[in-house]
Amino acid sequence: MEGKKESLLTGYPSLITYECSKKIVEQMENNICKVKVNQEQGTGLFCRIPFPDMNHLLPVLITNNHIIDKNILYKENTNISFKIKSDNIIKNICLDNRMKYTNEKYDITIIELKEKDEIKNYLELDDVIIKNILNNQNYDIEYLDETIYIIQYPKGKLSVSYGILYGIYEDNKYNFNHKCNTEPGSSGSPILNMNNKLIGIHKEGLYDNLNKGIFVDYPIKEFIHLNYYNNYNYKEKLNAILKDFNDVIEYKRVLSNSEGKLKQSKSKIKNNDISEKKFINRI
Repeated sequence: MEGKKESLLTGYPSLITYECSKKIVEQMENNICKVKVNQEQGTGLFCRIPFPDMNHLLPVLITNNHIIDKNILYKENTNISFKIKSDNIIKNICLDNRMKYTNEKYDITIIELKEKDEIKNYLELDDVIIKNILNNQNYDIEYLDETIYIIQYPKGKLSVSYGILYGIYEDNKYNFNHKCNTEPGSSGSPILNMNNKLIGIHKEGLYDNLNKGIFVDYPIKEFIHLNYYNNYNYKEKLNAILKDFNDVIEYKRVLSNSEGKLKQSKSKIKNNDISEKKFINRI
């Protein structure tokens, strides 16, 4: 089609060409979805998070708490609906029997995805964010003035908006301001750096093209802590491993006709420093 093309950009149109913007949208459209719960509509993103470490990546859906709050998340037999542009069909998933997390203060909700959900494309977390998660650090690195962009569903239509990180809240350093244009329906959109990696999600519009987002590392840490390290199944698995270990010791004791050999065996086990940490990698 000849003539001037309608730009996909809002906010910083001089930063990137129409064709490049169109290509990014086409590449990333399968990594996000339009989320609808009751009368609330927003954007959700698919990514894999370290659970509990980089050897085990868990697929999750992330959006805002004001779209999916605890009253929805923990209500029995509740379904949520989402739509991926390329599929062009509405998918429903039941929230029962899934690992999940929501926090009104952070305005974020994280939901485990399963193989039957048939999600094929996931965003990658930024390497620095991953290190913060694994090393339990708190924003030692300044992200200010970094160029970013948002893939979103403002008013239900897929688009991209470019801008910069503008400031980190002094009292709550998991929050930040950004200058990417957004509209109703953009809530829950991924905020990505120019390497196309996830660093945060959009929370709300403020004023004069100033918006609010949250770095995803801190909520993800809490999700991991609540669903893995404090999870009953984790403790149950650990206890089962310890029981197996003790059964082996008992078996050796029965077979041993020598008290000296038994003491020697126990001494070797003690010197090997068998601890809970060493069992985690076996779970």
